[in-house]
Parts: sequence; structure tokens; C-alpha cells
Amino acid sequence: MRTTLLAVLAALPASALAQDFVPGRPGATESPIAVPQGRWQVETEVASFARDDDTDTTTSAAFETTFRYGFGSGWDGELIASPYNRIEAGGSDESGAGDITLRLRKTFAGLDGEALSFGLIGYVTLPTGENDFSAEDVEGGVSAAGGAALGQAWELTWTAGVGAVSFGDGAYDTALSGGVAFSRSLNDHTGFYLEAFADQVDGDTAATGNLGVTHLWEDNTQLDANIDFGLTDAAPDLRVSIGWARLF
Repeated sequence: MRTTLLAVLAALPASALAQDFVPGRPGATESPIAVPQGRWQVETEVASFARDDDTDTTTSAAFETTFRYGFGSGWDGELIASPYNRIEAGGSDESGAGDITLRLRKTFAGLDGEALSFGLIGYVTLPTGENDFSAEDVEGGVSAAGGAALGQAWELTWTAGVGAVSFGDGAYDTALSGGVAFSRSLNDHTGFYLEAFADQVDGDTAATGNLGVTHLWEDNTQLDANIDFGLTDAAPDLRVSIGWARLF
């Protein structure tokens, strides 16, 4: 569920990006902005690595990708695939593909460059993964996301979500998530963000403090890197990732 909810942050303010290109990554805070009508946007976490010393657990993943298509009128549809995941814990080593997640995003404000933006994101996760990388049953939920320009260079982005996590045999529990991020453009190509994010499942709260950098390589291509620090026992002590996003 945490991976599902993670899906992504518009780290660079719109003023520093090519027109209509608002990447949804990196970071855990959702972007409220949908992909422009008739355009494809691909966002890939090329590689990630996480370590939790308390449980002696190491996890890694590669090429988790979100495919987004703009339907117009503030709507976009999304498919998230996670082809490779690996976990090493207690001397065991397991790998496999993760679940498929389908999402629908609606932007209600912010497409025309308003100072305030707002959107809703609904999702369904299908238990198509392998080994321990799959949900027990179909899961789903909804997130609200918003943003606000804070002067010439800073931008605030927030998100809050609720979902249903399956535990097998038709049993579900409620998952809550929320976060806030402050991003700043350093110039027309490079920016950074600071973020606090938390999710709660089955009474355990995983909270992290995150930071990252973004670089606009060309008008419709962004490169990024981020690092997350665990603030509670339920979160990994450290997680790092690199990624890429492009509007076609």
C-alpha cells in the first residue's frame, strides 16, 4: 500500500518547467495536476534502495513506472507497474513483480496557472504481483492533493489519502496517509524539495523526512534523486532513489 500511495510530487514549480509539463515525481506527496489532453507522460523510478537496521531488512526495486494519459477537462488516467522488487531479511532473499495499480486523476484548479491548485486521485490495486509483493485482494482508495505558490520561487504541495488494505479472506483495514512538501527552484533547470510524509496501516505509522533534487534536462524531460530518513520504527531507516519523467 505504501508503494501505491507513494506515487509522486511535482517538485519543481511550474514557472521553472516547460509549459504543461508537471512531473508527478519524486517524493511521496501527490501532485494535483493532470496530464494535458492527448499527451502521454511517463514517470519512472529507475532504481531504489532501502535499509532498516532494526529488522535487518534490505529492499530494492527497479523501473517502477507510471504511464499517464490526458483525457482533457482536467482528467488523466494512469497505470502503475512495478516489474522488479527484492527483499533480503533474516538470511532469506526473495524477488518478483509487484501489483498493477490503475488511477484516475481530476484537477479542479491549477491547470491555468492559478496560485492555488487542487485535485482528487482515485485508485484500484489489482493483486497481480508475485510472492510477497502482491496484495491479498483488490485494494483501493482516494487521495486529495493541493498546492500553493509561495512567492517567486517557493511552492507548497500537500496530500491526504484514505484507502483499504487487504489481509486475506475478505478482511480489510483502513490505511491513512498524508504529507506536505516545500519545493524551490534554484534556476530555470534545477530545484530541490523538503518533505514530511506519513502513512498508517494496522496501527503502525511510518513517518519519514525527505529531501531531493530535480533537474530539467530538456523542455519535457526531468531527472531526479531523493533520500528519505525514517522518523518512526515502522519506516525504513534510509531510502534512496533516482528517477526520470518525460512528457510526450
